[in-house]
Amino acid sequence: MADDDYYDKLLALPVRYIFLDCETTDLNPDVDEITEIAWYTERDGREFVREWAVKHTQLAGDWVVKETDYITRLVPAPKVDLEVCLQTLMQDCNGAHAFLVAQNPTFDHAFLRKAFYKRGLRVPYDYHLISVEILVMQALGLERPPRIKDQRRLLGLEGEREVKHAAQPDAAEVKLIFNACRARSLAAV
Repeated sequence: MADDDYYDKLLALPVRYIFLDCETTDLNPDVDEITEIAWYTERDGREFVREWAVKHTQLAGDWVVKETDYITRLVPAPKVDLEVCLQTLMQDCNGAHAFLVAQNPTFDHAFLRKAFYKRGLRVPYDYHLISVEILVMQALGLERPPRIKDQRRLLGLEGEREVKHAAQPDAAEVKLIFNACRARSLAAV
């Protein structure tokens, strides 16, 4: 099969973007736990927003408590087993090549991969991790990825981020930034 045919078929595959964010008890996926997870995706022309506070056994690190409003926002929130989140993510990825899009997808993927493997489950999304930091850098011709708080301004988008370090608003921000970079890229073609 010619390379052109291969790439034409590859590009014709259905792709589903999963705009995701995880909050965790700290930064090490080998010992720390997911405390909150949210994602946006589309299926059959409908948008789905998934958002959960997750049961966890560890106390969050000091910086996490400060940066995520852990005590006032997460502690009182109803919690679900991480298994529920993982099963739903598997359903949302089913039937398409799913690409994980995040501010730092390597970080989120490390925690998710550990959670899936621990339960004997296969990671449901393709290993195409898309960083919006890198997309912004490339879209604007920058030498370094811009800080999260600067991305909207640099792309000429209105408003400011709602809440810092909360899974659902951060996932919404990822989707907004991705779509702005994508529109900029398509306009350049």
